[in-house]
Amino acid sequence: MIPRVIHHVWPGRDAFRAELHHFRRSFFDHHPDWSFFFWREDLGSGVSADVGALLHDPRYTVVVKSDVARFELLRLRGGVYVDTDVECLRPFDDLLGDTFFCGRESDSALCPSVMGCRPGHPFAALAVREALRRVYEAGPDAANARPNEISGPMLLTELARGRDDVTIFDPGVFYPIGWWETDRLEEDVTGAYAKHWWNGKTSPDGWTRKRVFSRAGLGRVADTAANAIRYDLGGTYARAGYVSVPLVPGRDRECSILELDGIHPADGEVDEFLLVHTLEHVPVTRYVEFLHDMHRKLRVGGRVVVVQTDADGVIRRYASGELSFRSMRATLFTPADRIHGSALNAHQNMWSGDELARDLRAVGFAAETFDAGSWSFDMHDPLYDDDVSRDHGKAIRNLGVRATKR
Repeated sequence: MIPRVIHHVWPGRDAFRAELHHFRRSFFDHHPDWSFFFWREDLGSGVSADVGALLHDPRYTVVVKSDVARFELLRLRGGVYVDTDVECLRPFDDLLGDTFFCGRESDSALCPSVMGCRPGHPFAALAVREALRRVYEAGPDAANARPNEISGPMLLTELARGRDDVTIFDPGVFYPIGWWETDRLEEDVTGAYAKHWWNGKTSPDGWTRKRVFSRAGLGRVADTAANAIRYDLGGTYARAGYVSVPLVPGRDRECSILELDGIHPADGEVDEFLLVHTLEHVPVTRYVEFLHDMHRKLRVGGRVVVVQTDADGVIRRYASGELSFRSMRATLFTPADRIHGSALNAHQNMWSGDELARDLRAVGFAAETFDAGSWSFDMHDPLYDDDVSRDHGKAIRNLGVRATKR
């Protein structure tokens, strides 16, 4: 059984912010007979040497440290971890029978902001090991810039997939209002155990909102030393250091990814365009124009970074019998249940890494491919689901291309 313990983590040396006190009090009010712990950089006895070293390493941000610390606390002591900007709406006592629980923040992603665990659970131990491995493999710059991918929601989502010892609750339990709809946060939510207020996004002091003004005075970036101008076009998660532009509403800029003049009017100033599983959504009729527009907006030495499914690899795996036809088709052409009413969510282009690099060279970039890892196949088919379910969990390779404006 999960112990009646609440853990909050604040691994920085700065004072705990006043705006967050009432969120902690909400857990006190609903759990008068529970124990509460407030952790800084010292997690007490039993903490692994590697975790302790990370928590005291000044090169890593408090976001990365918090991501790792929460898994280590659950591994060591069990209980319920909650982010400091989560409000409790009802007691958690009837959730304690599960050996590990967490919740979805959306249909496709889990969130590690509320998790419960019995001490020594193997999933918590796995999460600690894998978070440390990925953080150190990425290095401080990448881990600090992309914690949602490396040590946060994407890590949890990937590791929990297919496990029968992890209970996953629907978004309405802990995340009834998503980070993309924070204008609704004052609304009442019925039946939820908690509400995440997403202060990392909404607070002026939140970790995704370190503000300076770009050279054109048009947006926020986190790299204050270089005053870099970076845009994440259509990404799934908010990334520190980038102004996010959505395929659908709910990001920093309410603007189509295709309208680069609306995103950044001045030419020759942007340092980076990041497209993670985004370029395949650009309509065929706009594709060449879009490449030229990115080239026009970038400064000399600025770059485009693309990560997305390697279509050539998917087709070859189908041809060799490793994937069913339906799995190949679902991977390359977005299933209807994932389009959600927006035509831009449909896949309209696919490449191999070499072919995409060739296209980018044709419009004036110096381009090179890189290993961009993989994602785990989890699609469904409304007519022949058995054909695709047999392929669930198989690794689908990504292509990676970096293109620099000369």
